[in-house]
Amino acid sequence: MNLSDLDSLPLPEPSPGLAERIMSYIALDPENLFRETYIEDHPEVNFAALARLQLEGMSWQEISENFGIPSTTISRFYQSCLLQFVPTIKEHLENLENT
Repeated sequence: MNLSDLDSLPLPEPSPGLAERIMSYIALDPENLFRETYIEDHPEVNFAALARLQLEGMSWQEISENFGIPSTTISRFYQSCLLQFVPTIKEHLENLENT
């Protein structure tokens, strides 16, 4: 086999990256855990929405302007959610690897 033979081999399907697997799980939200955790009186500002916007590359300032809530409030809420949800997300990822 030489280098030109390698060009004719089919490429393996790429496996989703860690960020994609995490976002897929958050979007799926089988227990509505991520969508039901939101800033008081602002159900639209939930963990799932913030995680998606962060992954899309929006800054806290842009997200703040979008929702009309101070960026410090949003970022503190998000950080608190991360601490709360990391064990759940980690368990899901480990279950994926074991299946």
